Formats: sequence, structure tokens, C-alpha cells
Amino acid sequence: MSRTVTGRLVFQQAGPKRPLHNMAFTAAVHHPLLPDRPLGRLRTDLDGRFSVELPTGRELTLRITLQERHRLYKRGSVVDEDIASTQVDVHLEERTIDLGDVPVGFWPYRTDFPTPRAGAVDGKLAQSYTKGFSHTLAKAVARSAPVEGLLLAQNALDHEKPSMAEIQKHQPETLTLKVEAETPGKTRSDLWLGDQLLNGFNIELRVGRDADDPARFRAVIDWGDMPAKGLFDLADVDVVLLERPEGMLPVRITARIRQPGQGGAWASDETRTFTPEDDDWDAAKRLVRCQYLLHGALHGHIIRAHFQTEMYALAVFRNLHLNPVRDVLAPHLWEIVAQGHDGDNFAWGPEGILATQSAVTTAVLYQRMADASATMDWKTFQPRTVLHNTHRYAKAARLYWDMVGQTLDDFFREHQAGIVAHWAEVRRFSDDLVDHSLPYAPQPDDPRVVPVDRNELDHPDVPRVSVDGVTRTCRPVTLTDTPAEGELAALQQLCHYVIFNATFNHSWTHNGQYDAGGELAYATFSLRNGSIGGETDPAINPPPKLSIKSISTNTLGTRANYGFILADEEHDVPPALKAALKANADAFRALGQDPGYIRSRINI
Repeated sequence: MSRTVTGRLVFQQAGPKRPLHNMAFTAAVHHPLLPDRPLGRLRTDLDGRFSVELPTGRELTLRITLQERHRLYKRGSVVDEDIASTQVDVHLEERTIDLGDVPVGFWPYRTDFPTPRAGAVDGKLAQSYTKGFSHTLAKAVARSAPVEGLLLAQNALDHEKPSMAEIQKHQPETLTLKVEAETPGKTRSDLWLGDQLLNGFNIELRVGRDADDPARFRAVIDWGDMPAKGLFDLADVDVVLLERPEGMLPVRITARIRQPGQGGAWASDETRTFTPEDDDWDAAKRLVRCQYLLHGALHGHIIRAHFQTEMYALAVFRNLHLNPVRDVLAPHLWEIVAQGHDGDNFAWGPEGILATQSAVTTAVLYQRMADASATMDWKTFQPRTVLHNTHRYAKAARLYWDMVGQTLDDFFREHQAGIVAHWAEVRRFSDDLVDHSLPYAPQPDDPRVVPVDRNELDHPDVPRVSVDGVTRTCRPVTLTDTPAEGELAALQQLCHYVIFNATFNHSWTHNGQYDAGGELAYATFSLRNGSIGGETDPAINPPPKLSIKSISTNTLGTRANYGFILADEEHDVPPALKAALKANADAFRALGQDPGYIRSRINI
């Protein structure tokens, strides 16, 4: 004998108003001492409702295990693999026929962080690393940890602390060291600095026109007013550049240098201007490189790539179950939550390298995360304008953007019927993005720099929507359960943005960060005691212990290499994207981008 038991799965965090729609799950009768008795695979409807046949006449426990779909491409065939997710046990009395609303902790949002991120359920994250990456990461740690431990022990025990050269020689060779071995002085030249401002890893620093002289270009890093902290100086830098046939040449550097005092005060606050004729010009360029490194790690690498991607990952995995759009986005989002959890510890948390290796406080780091994220959106984004023939980043970004655009054109044509049929999932995906995005807080443009374009910048004139009386940063894809005019194109633009950000942009900044900060003499996160001095001056550079920790963390990121589009280690990259990248491989190489190092996901 059996009875039909009905119920409705809902998001635990949101309550009855948010059903777990189209959610696949397995059901089983659970006994504490005996093996579970499977009842099969089921799926909820759009309202989260389900029904299951259960034995009558006795109490029992119904075990529900949610299943997420992971699409694989093997030997020319498509395979859908189920990944067990959240589990919930429901106790049933003998006469129970309707469970009512069953709250499930599925992909919850964190409530303790300044930007939208995934929370844990009973201490368990919504994602873990793949076995392949876990193995690669373990090997990378095994190579890096003994060197770090040896240097830290030497620093703690020896009267002679390890020198910068001693610390450096144990690390992988950076681009700057390779170039210096071939052409001494090249990486410290004016032309090199100008090239880095255009093409280096800091994708959030945009060179614009000089507001004082439109014939010149300008780049500014401004940390604003903040309390002093600890050991390091804080410096704002303002670089004016001239366009030359060979590239952009810095001709003036203005730096506001603050040295820490007691109780959060700045002991000194001095603005200095440097030109190529000054004796301290080389020291001023190094100061720019250091601020560029810190700003790029925070704004380009962490905020633009990591946190923007995690925000979209939540909305995808919470809502897209049957819609084909899941298959074009999910491969690039599988490990972002696990990586973000680790990043809380070693990168941007209170004990992470940004907070411990710089003058920027944790509170300011979090505030900048919120301020920057409160203008970032998918709707108006496209790559920046090429400013000079040597502007490799802009050229490579446009090449990749166009390449992904073509694959998405083909995908949306092929799968339009399925996308439209499951548009209600897109509506709820869009609602999640809007509802959980930050309150919109427009940031004024720096009056010293005139943007060449607004391709990657905020467009305040493009309307946003309000939720509970608060204007939200993220604009909706749709407001209806069937696509209105232009909304399929809007969804495609969102996919374009997410894929570009999670693959190309993250690859450019992650792969380039070691070259920007892996040679201690070239750049560190911060300087001290006035910041202007020789590259190897121990009074100017961070103490050995902090240098060891900083470079060791940076080194680890270069050694944990797994998850690339062309290598496709997990067999989950859409074949069309792999084929397009192969077809454009020579064009990317010509721009200095090895196509084999464009990552398929963010896992480090």
C-alpha cells in the first residue's frame, strides 16, 4: 500500500515567496540503521511543488537530495552528470499527505559581506573544487610551502635577515627578471611604465585624456582619505603621458605621500611632482608601479573578476535548471565559490595579504569593494577603445569579445525555442540579480581625467529599477515570464559579459599579477619611510617577513594552473568556444596573449 504525499520546496532564506522551481531531486525513505530505500528521481514544478509515493500506515523520514546538472562533452557526445547538492530530511506522521512548504538551504546569500556572495549551509559551501584542481593545488602548495617555511625560519632565527635577493632567488622567474637579463634597464624605462599602464594586469586602471591638455593622456590612482594604519605609507599617484610612435611616455608624476603616525593619524602628508630630469624619477616610477600593483589586485583582480563573477554564479545556479542558457554559463562558474572562501583567508580578509601588506585598512578595502560594485553592470559593457597601436590589451579584449559574441549568436539561434520555453527561469534569475545587487551609488568621474569612452564605465542615463524603494545597481534582463522585445538580446549581452569577465578578463589579470609583483625590487604592495628611495633600500621596502609572505602567496597563484579553455581538463567547455579560440590562436599570440593560458573558470 502507498500514499501520495505532496509538498513544495522553497528557499529557506526567502521563505514561501521563493519556490525552488524545476529543481531535480532524488527521494528516499531514510532509516537511521538501515540503508536508504530509493524512491527515484523527481522534479518540482514552477511553483516548487512535487508529489511522491510513500508507504502508508507508519511514521518515516523522507530524505530529499537536490541534484544539479553538470553538462560534459566527451568523444563527441553530450552527457549530463548529476551532482548531489543540499540534503534535507523530513519527518512524516502516519497520516501525512501534504508536507506544505519545505524550506531548503540551497545556494543562500551571505549577509556578512559588502557584495553579493554565496553563503554556507550547516558549514558546507554550495561548491567545492574539482578533484583535478584540488590535486593541482595540493602539488603547488607542496612546492611553495617548504621554501616559504625555510625563509620564515631564517628570518626568525638568524641575526642576518634574508635579503631581498635571497628571498627572490627561491621564486619562479618573472617576466621583468627575464627581460632584464636580456636587456638591462628595459623594465625600469619610461616606455615600459607607459606600456604597463596600457597593457599591464590592472584592467581597472583606464588611461584617459588629460583634462588640462587634451593632447596628453593621464592615469590616476587615488585612495581618498582614510586613517593611517601600521607600517606603510599611503600614496596617490597621478601620471601624465605623451603619445609617441613607440608608445606612451610618462612625462610627469605627481604623488601625494602620507607617512603613518600614531592613533590613525598621518605624521606627514606631502605632495611631490617628479619629471624625467629629476634624480628621484626612477624612485617615483617605482612608487607608481607599487600603487598600480595594489590597485590592480583589489579593483581589477578581486572586484571586477572574482566578486562580479560570484554574483552571477549565485543567480545562475539558484534559477537556471532547464533553460539552455545554463549550459553556456555554468562551465565558467563551477569553482568560484570555493575559491572565494579561500580568498577570504589569504587575499582580502583581515589576515589576507592586502590588509597585512599595505596601508589600506580592512574597512577601507570592504568600502571600496562596495563602492566599485555599486556601479558595475552587464547591460552597457563592452571592451575599451584602442588608444595606441601598442595597446595590446584593448586589441586582445576586442578580439575575444567579438569571438565570444559569434559563439553566442550561434547558440541563441540554435536554442531559442528552449530559452523561450523556460523564460520563467530567466525572470527569476533576473529578479535574483536585481534584488540582491547593491544599492546604486554613482561615483563621480575624476576631474583630472577625461574618459576616452564609457564602454566599461557606468552609464547613469540608462534606467535602473527600484526594489523596496531602493534603486539597484544591476539592471533587469526581463520583467515578465515571456520575453518582450529586445529581451533575448539583453540575455545574450549578459551572457557575453559574464563569460568575458570570468575567462578573458580574469586570465589577463591573474596571469599578469606575478609579473607585476613577483619581483620585489620591481614592485611591492606598499613602501614605507617616505616611499622614495632605492629599489633595494631596506628602509623603504617591506620587512623581510612581509616580503616572504607576499611573494609566496603570489607564487602559489602562478603554480596552481588548472582549468583552461583549450586544455578543457573537466570536459565541460562548450565545443564551440574551444573551436573559436583555436581558430583565433595566432591572432591572440600576435598580441602577446597565449591562447593556452586563457582560463575557463576562476579557481585561483
